[in-house]
Amino acid sequence: MGVGTQIAGRFITVVGNVKRFDKPRSLVAYIGCVPKNFITGHVNKPRQKKSSAPDLRSKGQGRISLRGDKLLRSLLMQGAACIYMQYCKRRLPDCQLTKWIDKQLAMRKPYGKIMVSLAAKLIRIAWAVLSYGEKFDIHRAGVPRSVLAAMAGQSCNEAAAAA
Repeated sequence: MGVGTQIAGRFITVVGNVKRFDKPRSLVAYIGCVPKNFITGHVNKPRQKKSSAPDLRSKGQGRISLRGDKLLRSLLMQGAACIYMQYCKRRLPDCQLTKWIDKQLAMRKPYGKIMVSLAAKLIRIAWAVLSYGEKFDIHRAGVPRSVLAAMAGQSCNEAAAAA
């Protein structure tokens, strides 16, 4: 869902071995889905607003850096748009990704920023799947590994108590 054969093939071709990225954040930066920083010294100064609309930008951050492979980035944006379309049609199962999109919409983020952050989330999910060698499960995607480990420990303890 969101990542098909074309995106997966291009991802493997461009990225190669995922093990060379120690954190998913560095892979997202390598592909170019992170915002540029406009930070002066040690002080985060937001740009001046020209209207009375709420400032939805983070301090000192602007558009995405556009570094990395352009085709991969555009394919990931299309995959993110497909996921968002499934969400709007209520075809996306109830999972952490759905809750995350709800939160982004509650913060009144614009469509483009939601797409970029969803594409970055897809990159982080792909990093986790390729790094840990596990099969993708939509109900586990977006759940921290510590919570998953605790859930696995509870199921093992419950099985031991039942035996």
